[in-house]
Amino acid sequence: MSPRSRAWIQLVGLGAWAVLASAAVAQVSGDARLEQYLRDRGLDRVLGAHLRARLATSVEADRVRAAEELGRLYVRLLSNVQDPKERALVEAQAEDLMRRVPGAETFELRLDLAKATYFRGEEIAERHRLRLATEAEVAEAKDVLDRAAVIFREVGDKVDRRVASLESRQERATDSVLAEVRSDLEDARRLRSLAKYYSGWVKYYKAELTGSSGTIASALVDFGVILNATPGKPPTLDRLPRSLLVHEHVARASVGAALCQSMQGNDVEALRWLDEVAGESGVPVGVAEQIFGRRMVVLAGAKRWSDAMVLLERRLREDHDGVQRELTLSEARLVAVLALEGATAKGVSGGTKRMIDDLTQLGFGALIARGEIGHVLDLVAKYGTAPIGSEGFVVLYVRGLQSFDRARTMHKVGEDPDAPTARVSVANEYRDSAKILESAIGSSDAEKFASEHSRVRTRIGLARFYAGDFGEAAEAFTRAYDATTSEAGGVRRDALWFAIVALDMGIERGKPSLAKERDRLAVLYLKNYPATDNAVRLLLRQSGTELMSEEEVLKVLLGVAPDAPTYEASRLQASRLLYRAYRRSAASDREFSASRFVEVSLPVLRLLATRASSGTEEPSRDAAQQVVILARQIADALLASGSGDVDKAEEMVHTVETVASFHTMDISSVEPELAYRRLQIAMARRAEDRVERELAFLREQGGAFARAADQLLYKRATDQWRVNPGSIDAARDVVRHGLMILEQLGAGNEATRSVVRDRVASAAAAIWESDHDELMRDRAIALDQEALKAGTRTAETLRRLGTLLESTGDVRGAQGAWRDLSSGLAEGSKDWFEARYHTIRLLAKIDASAAREAMKQHVLLYPNYGPDPWDAKFRMLEVEIPDAPPAGAAPATPGTNGTGAGGGPKTPLPSSGGAR
Repeated sequence: MSPRSRAWIQLVGLGAWAVLASAAVAQVSGDARLEQYLRDRGLDRVLGAHLRARLATSVEADRVRAAEELGRLYVRLLSNVQDPKERALVEAQAEDLMRRVPGAETFELRLDLAKATYFRGEEIAERHRLRLATEAEVAEAKDVLDRAAVIFREVGDKVDRRVASLESRQERATDSVLAEVRSDLEDARRLRSLAKYYSGWVKYYKAELTGSSGTIASALVDFGVILNATPGKPPTLDRLPRSLLVHEHVARASVGAALCQSMQGNDVEALRWLDEVAGESGVPVGVAEQIFGRRMVVLAGAKRWSDAMVLLERRLREDHDGVQRELTLSEARLVAVLALEGATAKGVSGGTKRMIDDLTQLGFGALIARGEIGHVLDLVAKYGTAPIGSEGFVVLYVRGLQSFDRARTMHKVGEDPDAPTARVSVANEYRDSAKILESAIGSSDAEKFASEHSRVRTRIGLARFYAGDFGEAAEAFTRAYDATTSEAGGVRRDALWFAIVALDMGIERGKPSLAKERDRLAVLYLKNYPATDNAVRLLLRQSGTELMSEEEVLKVLLGVAPDAPTYEASRLQASRLLYRAYRRSAASDREFSASRFVEVSLPVLRLLATRASSGTEEPSRDAAQQVVILARQIADALLASGSGDVDKAEEMVHTVETVASFHTMDISSVEPELAYRRLQIAMARRAEDRVERELAFLREQGGAFARAADQLLYKRATDQWRVNPGSIDAARDVVRHGLMILEQLGAGNEATRSVVRDRVASAAAAIWESDHDELMRDRAIALDQEALKAGTRTAETLRRLGTLLESTGDVRGAQGAWRDLSSGLAEGSKDWFEARYHTIRLLAKIDASAAREAMKQHVLLYPNYGPDPWDAKFRMLEVEIPDAPPAGAAPATPGTNGTGAGGGPKTPLPSSGGAR
């Protein structure tokens, strides 16, 4: 919306208010009632618009009344308005009113506008007293005060005549108008007092700025109007209304009278006026706080340096709630200025000079104690170092600062002033300044300035750092840290940080021996100032975890506010630490660690992705690289368990591909990883066609992610088969992926191979039993035989191998498997009876005679044959074993139940165990 549109809407709004107001008083005639209505409801802006309209259309007498009413409205607005632009608008309207209706009694409005002008002059004059104002500002102040003086004089004279007129009317007034006349008289006297009060201050400050006391007598008469003086005479203490000193303008007028007396050379009278103000209870705080400075001005003006020293020492000894009182900044600078100008005056004797030097040093010391080094250097630039003597802490400190500033000025020419200098001449200047500052701390009166030692040592550290003396710099900074107990102003914290920076720089410049001290201070900094930006930078510059525990580091990094400049970097570093923690976490903690990492890293990814998509410049490309890494890590964590957020994981994969495409990045090296993530996502969604597609791609690529895919699918298959042992599809998947894992494992890692081999053989055997798939049977046999060859002889392997070999017709192999099983089991156990039964049963197919002998031994040892069901099986087997063949008959052939063609007699197999 344009300014003109806003102005039009405001005018329409004002008009609407006026219409509403008029409607509300439709039954009431006359402007006075309308104006009262608006005034009662605080509608000052509407009232102003109405009065300006009335002013434009009224006859002369009514026009003056409207102007006076409008003037009172402007006074009210000026006392409340805060916005500078709005105040300027009201002031412009007020000035326009006074030009248009000069005959109106707008005294208070004129005073208000003149006060705004005067305050600018007063502010410059007080700064000039401290030698802070420029020549141009002093010239401006003189002009401002001249213009204000004219208004105060005119208004004062006019109101003075009005007071006289009203006093005359009061003597003749009847009872019906007496109250009104008295009210008008009281208001007129108030305005006269204000005009004279400001007129007095204008004249005093004009004399102060010009050095001429020609207007001082008149200023005293003006203050006398406030201070109950005889009309036309200066004020006197015997007529001072002391009870009225609780009012600010009366107390300030008394201070003004004291300053005027001082300028006339009446220092004793001036101090009496100040003592009266200081001794009265209830004096406004703002006035009471000025008394010390005003006394110093009076004493310095009278060259009473001994009294000034006593006053200053008494002030410094004052306690405030048990704490020694310090000079304010303006008081300290005033003392220094007064003393410096006194020292440079003509005719100062030796003893007086020493006292003034002491005052100067106290003033400088107060500035130094407040850390106001800029003011010290400014005063030295104006007055030189001669007025402050030749020895002592202050002198040496100031000279050291001057030397340091010279070095800084030289350093800024052609070099980076924030890095150590590469020029010998500049380095030597820095070293000189450090030596002078070190001598300041070693001076005889240095203990008086103990609170400043940390700042001096910090400046020494900076000088050494810029000179390239990193070890010495760190030592100075560390001593500055140790010398300070208060954390106020951050001086102690900064000193410790500078020490770390100096040591770090020294290490970079080829001094690795500094690393131990650097790390010690780094730990100290992180412990004491963990919430600072520098703590974060310290952790970002180093891994951080060798300085603090990982949780402490994370606490610092995650505590950085979102609006801090290190927020993104700190969150990125925290993400790295959390991902590392997730990767090394135990299985029981894996899901929690993954969740914690994702929670922190996702917002960082969003920030990086936004920057990565903002263009193709280097910052965007750098962000894109980080996006690719972080998105892959998030996808990994999200898919760490079956309960992961699959949609978000898919979004991460898509983010990597999108960013890479936007920046034409080569991500071929991570394609197998992305395929593996897609496979995980497809598995979670049971999209088997996609699983197979990604698996085929991975097997074609080979490598770690291909192996991981087979392991993942193998685990899924074994889990499904465990839950549903009758699922032949699950068993086939176990065989399919298990064989691939065995191929990947090769001949090594026998412990893992034996577990996978047994599970695959078991699954293949189950398929054989269900579908009579001979290929599965043969694989199971091969795997079990491999196990035996490798020395892995489990009961399950031997039992399965005996069963499967028998199905192929390999009776001897099957009998051997059962025999080995029986020899490895505890004799007499139920499983042992099973193995013994099959051993004899299969032996009967090979050598019936040996089988009968073995059976006899079994019955001899176990007359009851064995536990159920093996007792019945053994009894039946005993019957089924064929008798011995006739002499000359051929031995039984396997599978012929003891009869059939065959060769010569067979050598009986030794007993497989049991007979003793």
